[in-house]
This record gives sequence, structure tokens and C-alpha cells, in this order.
Amino acid sequence: MKKVLIMSLIGFLVISNTLLNVIPALSFDPEPAIVNPTPGQDDPSVTPRVIVTCSRQDFDLVCGLAGAADPLSYVWDCPLRYGSWSGKPVTIVGPLIGAPHTVMVVEKLIALGARMILYFGYTGSLQSDVRIGDLVIPTSAISGEGTSRHYYPEIYPPIPDSTLVNLLNQSLSGVTAPVHQGAVWSNDAIYRETVTLVQSYQNLGVKGVDMEMSAFFTLGKYRQVAVAGLLAVSDELFTYTWNRGFNTPIFQEARNLGARAVLDTAAAWNEPSNAGTLHLLLE
Repeated sequence: MKKVLIMSLIGFLVISNTLLNVIPALSFDPEPAIVNPTPGQDDPSVTPRVIVTCSRQDFDLVCGLAGAADPLSYVWDCPLRYGSWSGKPVTIVGPLIGAPHTVMVVEKLIALGARMILYFGYTGSLQSDVRIGDLVIPTSAISGEGTSRHYYPEIYPPIPDSTLVNLLNQSLSGVTAPVHQGAVWSNDAIYRETVTLVQSYQNLGVKGVDMEMSAFFTLGKYRQVAVAGLLAVSDELFTYTWNRGFNTPIFQEARNLGARAVLDTAAAWNEPSNAGTLHLLLE
């Protein structure tokens, strides 16, 4: 009897795995979601201007510059503080790492009142003229992650808000670090950046690889909220070996320049008069 039960269990597992392997993932579904982000009774308030960071070090850096020293609040267990820059209040959140985590937290921030969100993060360079310590303003993103397709079909290119891109350029005018603009490749499998993939995106002129921009831009479009990103070049992959620069002085200087630029951009942004309408936010 025991042997029969074991064989039956093995057969069930084999059949289950076979079925799972042949059932394809469903395509994009435009229907409203069952679960939507809403403000909770214990959720913190959020200013219209928000800066999100990819590391705790950058969260602390931006908080220090903006004078944000109040006790920590949390959104999805992600630290949040309030500061100001050039007289404009700003909410600072982080770290957000990877497309799913970024979208989960940013969805909630939008529900709590965010209307302009800047992502300050890192990128690995795919081009020989984009070096450690440079800064990249992504003007589009290629989705290599699995989150974006749940918001729009792949025919919609993920792009940032053009006004914020222009403001970032203005904020970075005159900085000592080289500033680049162009596409980035967002890949949520950090240990699967292969030579073939890097070569392919190099040939397309893609500037760097990150983990968040394509999903972040897609969500901004879906919720009709202004979003943009600024990425400091932390490492290089264009030689098909990994050249790390996270602890170099030139990269640390790029972080400092980038933190001030996103704060300048947030302060310069003016909320449009129609900013209260959010697509599908509270269905």
C-alpha cells in the first residue's frame, strides 16, 4: 500500500510538472485589477514631490542634503523621511531594488499623494565612452523584466516624462562628471547578463543596464504621474568582464552630484493643474 501511494505521488508530480511546462504565460490583460493601491489608516502622508533611491547609502545621502532627520516612516517596510530643498517639501524613500519591488512601493506612494517621482540609482555601462563616475539620464528603456507587461503590452516603449528629463539636464549643466542620455536595458536577472546580451544591446547603442527603469517608466505612464531617472555609472561591462567601481572616489563624487541634481529637479518641477486625475487608481 505504501509503495502504491509513493508511486501515485511520483506520477502526480511528473504530470503536474509536465502540464506546467507546456502551459504558456497569458498575454497582457487590459482588465481592471482585483487589488488596487489605496491609502491605509496607518500609512504615512507623502508630498507631491518624491525621490526614491536604490541603496540605503543614497537614501541617507539625499536625506542629509534635504535636512530629513525625522523618525523613519515606512511604506511596504521601505524607509521614508521628509525633507525640503529650495523651499519645496520632498519625500525621500529607499532603497528600492528591482522592478517588482520598485513598482510595488511606487504604486503605494502614488496612492498616498506622489505626483512627481525621481529614481536615483546606478547603472552598469555597456558603451566604452560611458565610464565609471559618469551620469546617465535614461530617455527610454528596454524591458528585460517581467513587471512591465502586466501594465502595457510590449508595443508601448517605456519612456520618462519629458519635462523632468529637461529639468534634469538643466540641473546637471556645468557638473564635472560627463552626462549621457539614451536608452537603458532593465534586467531583473542580475546574474544573467551574458556576453551575447551585452553585445546585442551594445550594437543597438544602449548606454547601460539597470534593474528598474523600464517598469518604473511604464508605471508612470499607466498612473499618469511624472517619472524620470538619473543613474550613476557604478561598473562597466563593455569589455565583457565585470569592472567594479562602487568604492572608487570618482563614483562617490558622481553619487554626490546626482543627489543634488535630483533635489534641484524636484524643486524646479511645477505640478500641473490636472494632476489630480489618476488612471485606474481607485477602481
